Parts: sequence; C-alpha cells; structure tokens
Amino acid sequence: MIYIGIDPGRTGGMAAIFPSGKDGRARGKGVVDDDQYSYHFSRMPASEMEVWQWLSQDEFRPYNTELPAAVAVVENIVPGSFTGRDSGQSPANQAKLYGHFRMLCAFLTAAGIPYETVNSAKAWRACGIGPRKREWSKSQWKQHLRRRAVELFPELYITLDVADALLLAWYCRHVNEMSVRPGPVRHSKPDSTITAEEE
Repeated sequence: MIYIGIDPGRTGGMAAIFPSGKDGRARGKGVVDDDQYSYHFSRMPASEMEVWQWLSQDEFRPYNTELPAAVAVVENIVPGSFTGRDSGQSPANQAKLYGHFRMLCAFLTAAGIPYETVNSAKAWRACGIGPRKREWSKSQWKQHLRRRAVELFPELYITLDVADALLLAWYCRHVNEMSVRPGPVRHSKPDSTITAEEE
C-alpha cells in the first residue's frame, strides 16, 4: 500500500510513502530510498495539470475496483475556520484555499484513490506533536512541525514546504497499519531562525 499526505494550498505540499521496491516515477529531487520505504515528495505544483499528473501516476492506480494501490489523507479545510491569531487570511484567500482543497478531493476521486480528510490537530497528536503554545508565532509553530518531521524521517532533507505533507503521509500510514508508533509527545522550544529557502 502507498500512503499519501496532502497539505492543500499553493504553499502546501504532497508526499507519498512507498513500500520497498516501489518508488516515484522519476528519480531525482524528492525521491529517497531506504531499506523499507521510498519517499516521493514535493511542494504543491503550480498548475492544476501538474497536480493531476502527480496524483494520477501509474503507481497510484487501483489494482481493481475493490483493491486500491494507494490511500490518502488530506488536511481538512473548513470555510470560515480561519480565526484568532491565524486570521490574516482574507476572505478571497480563504475561498481560494477551500477551492484548492475541493479540487484535490475531486482529483483523488477521479484517480481512484480513497482518501480521508482530517483536522490537522488530530494528525499532529498521532505524530507525537503537542498543542501549539500561545506564545509561539506561526513561523515558530511551522518550524516545530518541520523539526518533528525530521525526527520521523531522519534520512530526508525536509523544508517547510513539505513538512506538513510528510507528517500527513506518516499519519496515513499510522492509521492504516496501526502498528506505527510516534514516540512521546514533544514540547521542544521552537527555532526562531528560518532560512530564506524555507520561507
């Protein structure tokens, strides 16, 4: 089974965890092998066609009508849910993000990939990530998530663009195998410095 995690939005990302021996189409940046799994991940493609090409690759196609080759988890986007300290999203941007989320769900359906939408807090708990502290800025919180992704995938080079998607892919594997354990919940101090590449 292939496990896919999707962080919606133009600044989001997509990641897939393949069993050993099945990796992404083209070997190169974002395709990494270890003894058990291969990882294919990238920041969200710029165009709808590129998103569709990523999700409709041959490796993800169902074996038959009852046996999928891949399953996916998509971070749930609820209209009007951007409130409080992350409410910097304008109504227009919120509408675009929700539209992008619905497009991803439609593409997964068309590609024959079963998927679950999940609130990020639920996925982060399963990954061993504690709640966000009140004094943390959004940048500090994103860096905290990236650091946890690095702990779960130490063999990968992970930027902020793909950290959430990799965590969601890990969560997808966790809920489908239920033998994957994240270790203790962590409350480490976030880094205040983020490189230009990661921004």
